[in-house]
Amino acid sequence: MAAALALALGGGALLRARLAPWVALRPAAEPGTSFEGAALRLREEQAAGRLALDLATDSPAEARRFVRDRAGLSAPLVESRPAKDGASFELEGVKLVEVGGAGAVAVAYRIDGRPALLLTAAAGDVEGGPAHWSPLRARKEVRFRFRDGHKLLTWTNSGQTYVLVSDQPRYGERSCYLCHDSAERRALIDALGS
Repeated sequence: MAAALALALGGGALLRARLAPWVALRPAAEPGTSFEGAALRLREEQAAGRLALDLATDSPAEARRFVRDRAGLSAPLVESRPAKDGASFELEGVKLVEVGGAGAVAVAYRIDGRPALLLTAAAGDVEGGPAHWSPLRARKEVRFRFRDGHKLLTWTNSGQTYVLVSDQPRYGERSCYLCHDSAERRALIDALGS
């Protein structure tokens, strides 16, 4: 009986561990990386109306195909927004860029009319990026940085490193809704920094 109880409790603990939030928000070390600096500059160009897009589109499906076909990268943009998002998220388009000699992609969008930008490149091409998440790691590391009124979130996942720049409240975590629409994932995102 005791062995069965121990097994049941152990199984329950394993299940809770698998379902527990797996994202760890960490302050970024100074100075910022060149990849983060590039994302900030692109976000400033976007805000000033000077970001020349290679594809101007409000279609997430079209942007995803463009990123895949032209850069060989993934842009997991939500294609059908939850009704509660309303018109909060507006995709502007995609720009192909070079950062540190490597190809990268900037996705420009707006949240409640305010500019936000997601920059991504192959993880092996980004110097100083966060460690790649794997099932063996306890948590996925997301670095945050506050710079000149902007919030930067940087992480590595599925072979790519990402930097998200916005001026959203708190850590800018709502900006992540560009690529996440499930209630469960959004609950994890909202818990960042709590």
